[in-house]
Amino acid sequence: MKRVIKNIYQYLLIIFISVVLAVLMRIFFFASFKVPSYSMYPTLVKGDYILVNKQIPGPRVYRNIRRIRYDGKVQTKRFKGIRSVKQNDILVFNYPYSDSSKIDMDINVNYVKRCVAIPGDTFYIENNTFKVNNATDKVLGYRIPAKGSNLTIDTINYVLYKNLITYETGKQISVLDGAVFLGDSIINRYSFEMNYYFMAGDNVLESADSRYWGLLPEDHIIGKAVIIWKSKDMNNKIRWNRIFKLL
Repeated sequence: MKRVIKNIYQYLLIIFISVVLAVLMRIFFFASFKVPSYSMYPTLVKGDYILVNKQIPGPRVYRNIRRIRYDGKVQTKRFKGIRSVKQNDILVFNYPYSDSSKIDMDINVNYVKRCVAIPGDTFYIENNTFKVNNATDKVLGYRIPAKGSNLTIDTINYVLYKNLITYETGKQISVLDGAVFLGDSIINRYSFEMNYYFMAGDNVLESADSRYWGLLPEDHIIGKAVIIWKSKDMNNKIRWNRIFKLL
């Protein structure tokens, strides 16, 4: 009898340790996501299952488990990863604009797009082509905010940054008598608290991305897509030629 109890205890212990390890792996290292559309075609197609490396830019956890939303904003903590996001990385992230009037984090909606411009880049679009770090006098380049960057805010460019600043401060930006107000105070410069990214789909004609909803805040990033581990077509048949394709 004692031997049976001991064996049951060992099996339960193995199951418990396995579950804990699986949860830790999902939280801190890898997660799987299904591609829902053709916005990243031909790199990704609808029905691909991708493995996401959370060590790029670092695993993220919610800071308040019992009450995720606090003061209208999802609170997260990001641990140090193996490297930061680079240009051309394919990222999975929480959709940041479920409310079109402001930045919010929809934890139930995930997007996958390519990172076109990273913090500190000067960026603009010319003839439907993305231009990075080569703005000329003829083109007004859009500076992608980096954490700690102190940018001039005026009555022209405030439109580009107002949602970001409101997201960080919780205060509304307005223009009155030629001055920019943050809440009740006039501002002409602002120091950003986090990094932002310009995201776009490879299938640019059928992608809802940063061209339409704005920049991606770093705290929305889940991780970098690294491999297609499974793929099924509309008839639920395996696409063998896509399995184990590196991204």
